[in-house]
Amino acid sequence: MREPENIYDKRAIAVYARQGFRIGYLPKWSNYIPAKLLDDGVKLRGSIAKINADEPPWHYVKVRVSIDVPNSNLHARANCHPNNTYLWSLN
Repeated sequence: MREPENIYDKRAIAVYARQGFRIGYLPKWSNYIPAKLLDDGVKLRGSIAKINADEPPWHYVKVRVSIDVPNSNLHARANCHPNNTYLWSLN
């Protein structure tokens, strides 16, 4: 879920569990493309790709984000290919 009012990151994207609680954020250094896609109305899907309790807390969970971009103009502007999958650690 986009949080454009976030005081730490104007492109903040919070990641929520199905139960409704926030589990973290996509990292600020890599959220430009997903933020742009969300702002343009593209639906993103996320799933937990890996949980590693041996990592620092901000790297416990890796999230896989998938996109479907049916509009070729949109995927050209976002510099993405349809059905790409990205992998992020949560902050």
